[in-house]
Amino acid sequence: MDLELILASADENLNKGEQLNDEDYLEIAIDLFSRVINKCKSEDSLVYRAYNGRGSAHELLKKIPEAINDFTDAIELDSGNPEAYINRGNVYRGISGSLNDAVDDFTNAIGLDPEHSVAYSYRGLVFSLLKRFPEALVDLTKAIELDPKNSVTYNNRGSVYNSLERFPEALVDLNKAIELNPKSSAFYINRGFVNNSLKKFLESVDDFTNAINLNPKNSITYINRGFVNTLLKRFPEAVDDFTEAIKLKPEDAIAYSHRGSTFITLGKFPEAVDDLSEAIKLNSQLSVLYNDRGFVYTFMGKFPEAVDDLSEAIKLRPEDAVSYSNRGFAYTLSGKFDEAAVDLNKAIKLDSQFLPAYSNRGNLHRLKGDNNLAETDYRMALGIFNENTNIHTSNSGKLRAAIRAERGLIKLGVETTNPIEETVVQEGILSSEQLNQFFKYDK
Repeated sequence: MDLELILASADENLNKGEQLNDEDYLEIAIDLFSRVINKCKSEDSLVYRAYNGRGSAHELLKKIPEAINDFTDAIELDSGNPEAYINRGNVYRGISGSLNDAVDDFTNAIGLDPEHSVAYSYRGLVFSLLKRFPEALVDLTKAIELDPKNSVTYNNRGSVYNSLERFPEALVDLNKAIELNPKSSAFYINRGFVNNSLKKFLESVDDFTNAINLNPKNSITYINRGFVNTLLKRFPEAVDDFTEAIKLKPEDAIAYSHRGSTFITLGKFPEAVDDLSEAIKLNSQLSVLYNDRGFVYTFMGKFPEAVDDLSEAIKLRPEDAVSYSNRGFAYTLSGKFDEAAVDLNKAIKLDSQFLPAYSNRGNLHRLKGDNNLAETDYRMALGIFNENTNIHTSNSGKLRAAIRAERGLIKLGVETTNPIEETVVQEGILSSEQLNQFFKYDK
């Protein structure tokens, strides 16, 4: 059989294997490319094509050492052709610790062909992975100049702008990427992140919804949309999203964690404990899981269990002000004032702007009869809230802390109104029933 025909058949099987994700086609392609390599030692151009093709098949089969060897052999046969450098660079791009090797290969390709848009695009992507963002922008911009119709390059540059927190520029690039290719779920996901950063939450939800419509089997996209729904206070919708993520990937601790946190906000404490316990089974090294479950146990009046969980959270992350504040709160409610004082002071030392620690310490001082210190802490908590927080976009934890401070000042007899709580209830951000659950054990 003519070697050119063998190569053509090999290329056809390679393309089918890639398109259909079919290992059989790829193995056939490898066999055919190998026949050309073994039979044709004299015609370097055919052997070069065979090494390149076989390397691509090996790469698709995750046979990384074999792929690198094939592309290296191709480079040795024709060191003036940029294609094998680009192919080998792409393999290095996927290997931890080999990103600089990828940069070298793409740089060699650019040296051979300074107008090669793909080489600039790939090198820019690797620079972004190395967090060398200024160099990434230069390369990706050059790639766009050379090929203004490449949607992937716009997406990658938009991602770099996002990493640099240059969100308006990121949005322009991602809009262009989607205009060029409206069928890529990844582009909508990236724009969803940017819209979220711009606090365009409704647009962010729309983006994640479009991504889900294009790829309904990606559990992470449901988690992302669920998270934005929590920011919009659309908690039932968020629960639905996290539930779908769990169905798609039941071994994902993060989905259980987010659904558990949402159940906390809804005041569904038993359901929250169930989800957080499942998340801990799946990943026992995440301090936030123990912190959140300990927090729930406190609201349920299970103070020993709360202290145990919060102590584990502190062990895993000893510089986290949140866990110290929450454990101090649990100690306060269980009457262990000395332990509470140590934890709450530690929380404020770690983060002097963490308002729940001040409202919790205000409660401690008030219960100990130190009314002046209590008033100071309550007012500090409200000052931080009023200076840095919007009632409508604040998370429920900050709202509860501010309301606790308001209630504390009323209990001290120095205030008679609670405007934050009134607004929260009147506008349906949190219901009176939810607040009663959260403050059930407050004294």
